Amino acid sequence: KMKPSAFLFNTARGSLFDESALIKALENGKIWGAALDVYEHEPQISEGLKKLDNVVLTPHVGTQTLEGRIDIQKEAASNIIGFFQGKPISRVN
Repeated sequence: KMKPSAFLFNTARGSLFDESALIKALENGKIWGAALDVYEHEPQISEGLKKLDNVVLTPHVGTQTLEGRIDIQKEAASNIIGFFQGKPISRVN
């Protein structure tokens, strides 16, 4: 359902899309390209994705900095404290 000019970015979870369907769409020009740092069957990356020129593949390491990890820990601690105070900070509905 995407336009031929569409570019798919996935940095969330590999299971959000069907890799074989994505490969077919990329090969057939149904979408223009893709940038992925998560994969359907991690840690394996599909050979079909590796062969395509219209795909950028990177490791899922966006939060692997000292600053990123400290921020994650602070947010988790704030959420725990907020929960016990009846004021949760981050919610998933």
